[in-house]
Amino acid sequence: MDLLPDFRSHPVTTALLCISGFLLILTAFDILHPIQLVYSPTLVYDQKQYWRLVTCFLYFGEFKLNTLLHLNWVVYMSGVIEQHFFIKRSLDYIWLLFLGCSMILFIRSIRVIDLPYLSVVLGNMLLYLVSRILPRHNVNIVEIIEIPVRMLPIVYVSIGTAMYGLSGIKINLVGYFVGHVLWYFSEIFPHITGLHLLRIQHRIERLLA
Repeated sequence: MDLLPDFRSHPVTTALLCISGFLLILTAFDILHPIQLVYSPTLVYDQKQYWRLVTCFLYFGEFKLNTLLHLNWVVYMSGVIEQHFFIKRSLDYIWLLFLGCSMILFIRSIRVIDLPYLSVVLGNMLLYLVSRILPRHNVNIVEIIEIPVRMLPIVYVSIGTAMYGLSGIKINLVGYFVGHVLWYFSEIFPHITGLHLLRIQHRIERLLA
């Protein structure tokens, strides 16, 4: 199956790509400095610079090949999730991303991880969700190796450990933990209780009808 999403019909992923690309261009031309985009509890809550709660997830680093590849991969995974699980349910996908980012911010605030930018953790969260939503599909790694999607989290932990040592494992595991919580409340919890806590679009549409 072709997993490539059609971004024209996936507004949330398109918005993520546009905003992230815009921030990348602004920093590349020194219109913005990357320090203006970092997450800092002091600057956010004391100085009321609330935009940092968003920009820390959407800034992927300085303009270079590695950054572009990372952004492309995150946008790809977001598009796959939106295409296969949230088609015509944009508000539900926004709600899921909001809850996921809120959990990541909380974990960052209690210093389980200490990163100025949280886009890497967001990418790990999306990676885990893709592995649970489409476990029977395959994906090509750099167009060389084809592996089952369900194995992606293990592969990325292994690659990260080989490249950066044990220091990168915590970042991977935090993203996977948040992704697992979201997957549980999306797929398992509703079957147990009948409650769809992550589905808000139909409620909003009903209120506005």
